[in-house]
Amino acid sequence: GVRSGDEITTYNGHPYKNYQDVLYTGVLGKEEVEISGQKVDYFTGNKTPFSYTFKSYKDPRVASVEFTTIGVSAPASMMVTSNKNDLDESAPLFRSGIGPNDRIMWAQGKLIFSALQLHEIINSKAVLVTIKREGKIQQLLVERVAVEDLELSSFERNDFKDMKREVGYMESESSYIPYAVSRECTVEKEFSRIDSEFMLTHLIKETSPNYSKLRAGDKILAVNGDTVVDAIDMFKKIEENKILVIVQKGGALVTMNEKNEDAKFAANVNWKDLESVIASIGIEDGVKQTGSMKLLEPIHPITAYDYYRKLESKGKNFSLEEKQKIEQLKSDKKGIYFSRIRGA
Repeated sequence: GVRSGDEITTYNGHPYKNYQDVLYTGVLGKEEVEISGQKVDYFTGNKTPFSYTFKSYKDPRVASVEFTTIGVSAPASMMVTSNKNDLDESAPLFRSGIGPNDRIMWAQGKLIFSALQLHEIINSKAVLVTIKREGKIQQLLVERVAVEDLELSSFERNDFKDMKREVGYMESESSYIPYAVSRECTVEKEFSRIDSEFMLTHLIKETSPNYSKLRAGDKILAVNGDTVVDAIDMFKKIEENKILVIVQKGGALVTMNEKNEDAKFAANVNWKDLESVIASIGIEDGVKQTGSMKLLEPIHPITAYDYYRKLESKGKNFSLEEKQKIEQLKSDKKGIYFSRIRGA
């Protein structure tokens, strides 16, 4: 299907102009939408044509009117931090090394094309794993699921209980990648799911960040940039909520419009430098910065509720109405990363 970073050239048989074409089709409520375009490998510059026909469905985010969607949720934009040196000290990103006018290029194995995509990746149940496959090192975003949702044999379930006991997680629900992994961190097989409908609903979910698949024989070297020594160590690191982000260090903000957006989006980006930093993740003595591309310190997202409570503890005053809204966020487990960001 259509993924973040794809270039759309025609929409329902007409030249694609901008995101208003998507909104116009949604208002008309067309049952099918034809899209053509190109999938872009930004590191090599190669483009592969595609053509799809999608059935539309009612957009659950728009309750007041009949509005359909095919899952194309937002246009691309450059994610750039504030040009003032006033990043919020209470936000998780503050101590990561990010600075004014830094552009977020990459997070958890994916090039970043919008704030919505970044939000989805941060709140996805996934981990970045560094593997060795057929002699080559790769960094992949791999799904993380509740152990209780995996179809396990009695031996495999007891093995997980032993690992939980060893790392001290007996009283809490645990998550894991859906693969059987040896003590030496080599992938043996993929686990099935208890819910037979899970895979279907998961694959068509529009907020899926497009997980990668592991193969039997893959050797797992690191999880979220931290090297692993054995399966117990890997189990513990999979449980940690950590996000890795690469930025292009501060530069001038580029003004974009529908005539220059494609060219400007990829302009002034040294893709080889970015590729070099990515390739070093999870590797001992790997580089953290090449040219203007820098891997930030790991970011630990917190919920919006915890964020506002942190502000309150530091003297921030909220009105009664604001406090009531904050309390409503208590059950929302979605993570946030920082507060000041703009899309160009």
